[in-house]
Amino acid sequence: MKPPAFQFYADDFLGGVADMTQAEVGAFMLLLCYQWNRGEIPSDPARAALIAKGEVTPHVLAKFPDGKNPRLEIEREKQAEFRRKCSEAGRRSVEGRLEGRLKVGSTDPEGTFEGRGEGQGNSPLSTLQSPSPSIEHIAAAPRVRAKFEPPSIEAVKLHAAKVGLPPAEAEKFFNYYTANGWRVGRNPMKSWPHALANWKNNATGYAPQAAASNADRVLWSRERQAIAERLKAIKQQASQSADGTLFLSEAQKAERKRLKERDAELMAKLGQAL
Repeated sequence: MKPPAFQFYADDFLGGVADMTQAEVGAFMLLLCYQWNRGEIPSDPARAALIAKGEVTPHVLAKFPDGKNPRLEIEREKQAEFRRKCSEAGRRSVEGRLEGRLKVGSTDPEGTFEGRGEGQGNSPLSTLQSPSPSIEHIAAAPRVRAKFEPPSIEAVKLHAAKVGLPPAEAEKFFNYYTANGWRVGRNPMKSWPHALANWKNNATGYAPQAAASNADRVLWSRERQAIAERLKAIKQQASQSADGTLFLSEAQKAERKRLKERDAELMAKLGQAL
């Protein structure tokens, strides 16, 4: 595959074109690109001028002895050598992985891969029963997943105490998952300690709540009164049809929704404080 690009060293390029005119720099660059793609520039001055989109001066042509810029060919060889090294490293890596997999758990006293007979079983490849060393015929060792074992109620309570979950919640956890066969949704449970941690994060009933003071209840009640008055004002500001339907602006709708949500929160707080 032909490489689509070459290394461009800005400092070296600027030094090489320091004594060229602007037109010569453009011609030089176009001819370099042509050489990279085609291997060399045309020997016909007219063709070279066509590639350079203008006159090619002798000073520029001097950069291409025998139709090739020497520095560009050096960069081409560097790229080719780099690709060869990468290819060789990749080949050695594949061979190393293949040989490592071929060593696993097999015997071949007759030396299948090294030739049958005595004295030919020294290579690791000679200890296999398969007649072919291709990767397609090598089965990877299956991963064995530990079987899930449901915990006892004592184990659940002990772990719950470690993570700060009350015994009552531990019993709820145990009874719930015992009833559904220790499944999370439709899938079998894999780790009950992690499920217990999620249970703790989602549980809300066991956490002690600070008692609301009388001052809090007074403030909440006053806020509810202010909300009621504001909702009444919004209703009065809204236009109304003959059948009593209210027409609210988008801003009024958003404010009314926010006020009602806040009123519901205050009602819940006051109910818990009783």
